[in-house]
Amino acid sequence: MKGKLFNYWNRAEEGPMMTEKEFDLKVYWPALKRLIKKYDIKYKPDEIVPQDIEEINNIYKAAKELFVEVGVYNVTTNRVIKWTEEEVDAIMKVFPSSSTIGEGRDATTMVKRTLHDKRPTGNVLARVLGSQDPALIDRVFYAYAQEERIDHCCFQGIIPHIGGADVRPWSPAEMTSELKRVAAVEWARKAAGRPGLADCSSAPVSLQAAMAAMNSDSGMRKGDVRHVYIMPHLKTSYEQFTRTVSTFAFGHHQWGIGQAYVGGLSGSPNMAAVVTTAELFAYCMLYNPSYLGLWSADGMYFATTSRTALWTNFHAGAAWTNNTNTFSVAGAPWGVVVSGPCTESYFWEHAAGAIGCAVTGMFSAGGTGWQSGGHMGATPIGARFASEVCDAVCEAQIGFAEANRLVKYCLAKYEERMLARTLHEGGKPFDQCYDIESCTPLPEFTDLYEKVKAELREQGLKNL
Repeated sequence: MKGKLFNYWNRAEEGPMMTEKEFDLKVYWPALKRLIKKYDIKYKPDEIVPQDIEEINNIYKAAKELFVEVGVYNVTTNRVIKWTEEEVDAIMKVFPSSSTIGEGRDATTMVKRTLHDKRPTGNVLARVLGSQDPALIDRVFYAYAQEERIDHCCFQGIIPHIGGADVRPWSPAEMTSELKRVAAVEWARKAAGRPGLADCSSAPVSLQAAMAAMNSDSGMRKGDVRHVYIMPHLKTSYEQFTRTVSTFAFGHHQWGIGQAYVGGLSGSPNMAAVVTTAELFAYCMLYNPSYLGLWSADGMYFATTSRTALWTNFHAGAAWTNNTNTFSVAGAPWGVVVSGPCTESYFWEHAAGAIGCAVTGMFSAGGTGWQSGGHMGATPIGARFASEVCDAVCEAQIGFAEANRLVKYCLAKYEERMLARTLHEGGKPFDQCYDIESCTPLPEFTDLYEKVKAELREQGLKNL
């Protein structure tokens, strides 16, 4: 959408007017059901990694048709923004096939990848999520920054209290906590000798808090990235447009993710794969992002590594990879697993996501346990492990069938507890499984890491 921001945004004042409920139930949902039937897209639970090229191409066709037919609903104006198929094709034809974030020797470039790409995936994403101890947040960030395999990081750990006040959205405490967080990121990057490592955080809820720290005096750098959302499902607002303006005004990048929730208004996994792919079209048409990802999650028990969520992410990712020329996107588990740190299942969840990402042309992500909701649940060894698994898969040059077998092997290690909704129980916080001075994992954690790697080598990933 180069140069066409306001051309498209102005349609939020001109498009068809309706209530949000009318959009959901009379426009979006009937179109989604019809397209699923038209393209005969079925959820096959034993084929977590896609096995049929025609099927993933049909997911793409259905997603594009859904996007053009339904458009994007602006909740601020209660109007629908629409595009013609020709407009979508024109933008997708010129959308970048590479994108660089970060600065100097710490910059990382995302490039176009293909299905079964033999090259190492690179562009490893790590995420710090959940509340953090204000006295230790700099140590957590430093632990991530010193991991050599991590190429960019969402240093978005939440500081729950500051100045004696709870940090709440749109409050002075939220603005102050964001200033403190950005300063901690800058210290960690410099201390690790990686000052240009991209921070891709979305810590504050409010735009005003994010803008408070969007200048170089606070520690934010030009190579950093901030979020803008397509809200579930196929919706936007003037706040999201304003995020785009502010990000570009300060000279930064922005990222967006397809985030259809399986079991919610996006429906079953086959439907959610179509919706989350359509959301990627929306990002490309509305925001001109430098970074894209997939974050479809189980809506009933928050997880990106359940059978249904993995199916959705892998099929949507494969559809996008095989039918567009954009730079590669970040895939499951998008930096979040259900298991707590310092558990064996923490690694099996990361492995399941990484294997599917590698063969579907996406890059890996990892780092935070406890569904991103636990206190001090972020540990960078997960991102390191996911990256190593991705590279091992690429080196082994395995196909969809073998990747599917391996993903199901990993899933079997934790699915029973996932279905029982007890997988989040257990584990240890950062300060109990990392040495606080060196910011490196303790032997108990590395022993589990080595144990899972050894078992995966026995399963065929010889170079892991």
